[in-house]
Amino acid sequence: MPGMALIDFADLAEVWIEGSLLERDAAKLAPGDAVEVHLPDGTSAVAGVELVGPMVDMMTRTLPFKASLPNPGGKLKPGMFLRLTLRNGNSFQALSLPEEAVLRTGRETIVWLLAGAGRYIPRAVLIGSSQEGRTAILAGLETTDAVAVNGAYLIDSDARMRRISSGEHDSRLAPPPVAKENEADAPYFCPMHPEITSDKPDDRCSLCGMFLEKRETSR
Repeated sequence: MPGMALIDFADLAEVWIEGSLLERDAAKLAPGDAVEVHLPDGTSAVAGVELVGPMVDMMTRTLPFKASLPNPGGKLKPGMFLRLTLRNGNSFQALSLPEEAVLRTGRETIVWLLAGAGRYIPRAVLIGSSQEGRTAILAGLETTDAVAVNGAYLIDSDARMRRISSGEHDSRLAPPPVAKENEADAPYFCPMHPEITSDKPDDRCSLCGMFLEKRETSR
């Protein structure tokens, strides 16, 4: 068609690396910082960050950024997917666990500790960032603690089922709410089981375990 570009010329001696930061990591990167680029051939290179987006994407909740990288030999091609690692110097030492050993329950994060003779107990921990399949543990664990890794989810599920079948309550959760028949004025209710209500904001549904939600009051 008239006016259509027939050929686009691009100089690939230097390329843009476009990345996205998770919302919680938005403050960890600024123009002038460096990111490590893991190349398809197994090697890595360092790219300089030149632009960090002014706002978080409303759909993906990520912050875009661009870094420039020399591309000798034209190994990098437009459209390639690459893995990036932040290298802004804010490193620290901490205990770490494989990500599958760390369970997020909604209001806290737990791991399962070996208590001897095949027994495991839950332990609440404070976690940091995750990188290369491992999560930093900032508080709650000692170097001598033995933690379940591969079977953590199964141990957690089995413990919950045992408590439910025996009528016991999981001590990690808030006290179970009491079902109040026909008490529509109770301020908190379960969206899945509206008959389960409570006066306390931190209660859970005794049937499905969901946290109760506050009723909307008409003005």
